[in-house]
Amino acid sequence: MKRESRGWAPLLLCVLGVSLARGQQASPKGYVEMPPADDGAWVLTHPPGSNRNWGRPVFVRYLALVAREWRRRYPDRPRLRLGDLSKADGSPFPPHKTHRDGLTADLFTTPQNICHVRWTQQEWTLDLARLLADYGAKQILYNGDLVVRSVPVAKKWKGHDDHFHVVIDPARVPAEGAPLVFAEGPLADGGWISRGAVDEERRGLLLRWRVLGGAKLKGVRVRVEEGAGTPLHDSGWTKLRRPEYRLPEPLRDGLRYRWRVDVETAAGHRASTGWQTVRTDFTPPSVSARSPRDGAEVSGPPTLRWTFRKRGVAQARYRIELDGDPNHRKVKHRLGPFEGEATQHRLEEVRLKRTKRYYWRVVATDAHGNEGASEWVLFRTGRSYGKPRPAQEGGGEGRGAREVRVRASRLNLRAGPGTQHPVRRTLTQGTRLRVLAERGDWLEVELCEPAGGEPARGFVSRRYVE
Repeated sequence: MKRESRGWAPLLLCVLGVSLARGQQASPKGYVEMPPADDGAWVLTHPPGSNRNWGRPVFVRYLALVAREWRRRYPDRPRLRLGDLSKADGSPFPPHKTHRDGLTADLFTTPQNICHVRWTQQEWTLDLARLLADYGAKQILYNGDLVVRSVPVAKKWKGHDDHFHVVIDPARVPAEGAPLVFAEGPLADGGWISRGAVDEERRGLLLRWRVLGGAKLKGVRVRVEEGAGTPLHDSGWTKLRRPEYRLPEPLRDGLRYRWRVDVETAAGHRASTGWQTVRTDFTPPSVSARSPRDGAEVSGPPTLRWTFRKRGVAQARYRIELDGDPNHRKVKHRLGPFEGEATQHRLEEVRLKRTKRYYWRVVATDAHGNEGASEWVLFRTGRSYGKPRPAQEGGGEGRGAREVRVRASRLNLRAGPGTQHPVRRTLTQGTRLRVLAERGDWLEVELCEPAGGEPARGFVSRRYVE
């Protein structure tokens, strides 16, 4: 943290000093020209003097902060490349309809452009979008699904497949020497408060944040409002040992709340998370076991199936619980959690014994964080359990499971149906896969010829198989 604090000042003084010397008098708007980066933290698309790199001093400072922090966190990733900002006089900037306020820029990266919807590692793109938002972006235009779904200030807009269009809120950009304060965890702007986040009386919500800059804090103030701005709690200025705070007031279901944290340093600088809007949802999903049915006998690893119901909210993950005790005093096996909307699971992780009774249930979590559990269901293993059958050799869901081949040169096998899920392994062109289930644009598959010790099951995009 101290290293970060030492690193800001020299760069920002250089940026502002050079910019003011070059163009402050020539700009009736008071804009400064973004200079080239002496340390290589960013690259200008257009050279100095092209009248395309101008912005308010606070915006120049913002771009420098983001570029340096991006390179510090991810030194092996592409650097930030700055496209059009504004003109020195704030005049119209064809073909742009905006880019006149000194607070707007088009951003790319180099040598590879990760701000493109065709970039395969959209997790990197999401990291950059979150960094831009943390440092003060109030709008990011970009057509990537993962970014729009995960960053509240991001939205789609025609013509933004290959770059970020970024507009900042000057009030959220830290002043020189001021700390940076970011909301942490699922309760950042746009998050949900689930039933598990509060106690039986719906109190005790834990708010978390982080402070960058290394400055010694004098005090912290936490405020929470209900609905359209009705005050619910104000801690006043206080000292906290950790960057977290438990809300003593109870919350109500189905409402919007907003919270913010303000900090003050010993030097008198203040910074804030800004207001973070969240919503409460304390309703658990309805989960019912489908098969095997109660009392059924199985002759091989069973495929557990269930239904998940909650209006307007999808299943986010699930875990399987397996036990031999009818009273379930101590559940023996807990498998997962597994990410995604799958409502079936082939039970291959546990070696079951013949002629035994087993009880299973699924515990599913919705996208807002609420858990729902199915009833416990009994099944038995028969005398022939585990004996090989030709129709089941090589895994899969049984006779008639279709096969596909990877047609892309490289394809990621992911842990869940979506680019937000981690990559389990990379498949090469021609790899044969057996389809277990379909999830929209994603297929749950397993390798027909798995290599020993490597993950053999996961999800792939149907666009890259045939």
